[in-house]
Amino acid sequence: MTFLQDGFCRHSAILSTVDSALLAASALLSHNLIAPLLKTDNDEAKIKIA
Repeated sequence: MTFLQDGFCRHSAILSTVDSALLAASALLSHNLIAPLLKTDNDEAKIKIA
């Protein structure tokens, strides 16, 4: 593997990790904060919020 390819692989791994962290944070926020504030019990409404 060349130096350039190694850099691209690291960059891709970092972006994937950041993407997963943001996805998890947004799911927790919508499930634990926004849905209770709006008092939504309907699963369909929760999906629209998320």
